[in-house]
Amino acid sequence: MTQTAIHDLTEWLSAASPLADIAFTTDALGPAPGGGGVYPQGVEVLKRTENLCGGVTLRCKAVFLVRLVLPSAAAADNADRLLAVQSWVNSRRDHPRLGNAEQHRETLTAGEGRLEQAGAEGTDHYIVRLTAEFTDKEESDEN
Repeated sequence: MTQTAIHDLTEWLSAASPLADIAFTTDALGPAPGGGGVYPQGVEVLKRTENLCGGVTLRCKAVFLVRLVLPSAAAADNADRLLAVQSWVNSRRDHPRLGNAEQHRETLTAGEGRLEQAGAEGTDHYIVRLTAEFTDKEESDEN
């Protein structure tokens, strides 16, 4: 996976019309009210192949959570926003590249949008799960 994946995903999502008013952050403590963030949940190797020269190809799946902190009073609007975000991501093919090979096979999908936690201070925490499948290729250093 690329070194800039989180930054690239955050920038890409901030251009989404359903998220136009969200202030994205990369703060590890989580987004502030009216904000959002992208948080990695891990990478799983789905398939590993090695060629005769020692080069390795990995087919991987990565999961990210998009966290949004939205006003509690707008619960119905927030639900509509989650659906709009998922629809926007799933309809796009211009997402940031996560792998370094076979880019034609790379996918990014969104789903499982839901309320994660009802806040006591007039804000609720929502999440949308992003799932990416990509390929990384590493050539052997041996000749």
